[in-house]
Amino acid sequence: MRSKPSFLVLAACVIAASGGVWAMQSGWRVYANHARLEKRGVQVTARVTEARTDEFRGATTFEIRYAFEVPGNARTFTLADETGRENLWATTDGQPEWELAQQTGRVQVLYLPDDPTINRLVTRHGHPLGDPATGVVLGLLLIGMSAGVGWLEASGQGWRWRRLVARMRGGKTTP
Repeated sequence: MRSKPSFLVLAACVIAASGGVWAMQSGWRVYANHARLEKRGVQVTARVTEARTDEFRGATTFEIRYAFEVPGNARTFTLADETGRENLWATTDGQPEWELAQQTGRVQVLYLPDDPTINRLVTRHGHPLGDPATGVVLGLLLIGMSAGVGWLEASGQGWRWRRLVARMRGGKTTP
């Protein structure tokens, strides 16, 4: 049984696939920056500008904000992310490191000499595939689902994915 393709469904598939490509690129950029920091990062002492604790689901995280300068560059750098947000909170590796940062007013930061906006606490290694893998997996899922639904819709078989969704909801399954 063939059905007329829905323009709205096809447009939604294109938008979702584009979001998937963006998520994959973002995840890859985070991973690439992490790898570059590990290979070519330079250590500098940064000033602690703020400190706080954060409670979430019974777990306490110890966070700071820091700022540092790089020789030959008039700009002050802070923790940033791949979207361009700056002066972000950095999670320390625990309360002892957080307390020491508050007492001394200093922390050690690793930055890229060719792009100091890419930086992190020296002690905060993290998992090299943790956050980036989330973006890549989300991107692949969005692209795969969009391609599948889009192909079914464009080929006049949109009733197949609609029936699947209805089954998942426990509803009527006739085409």
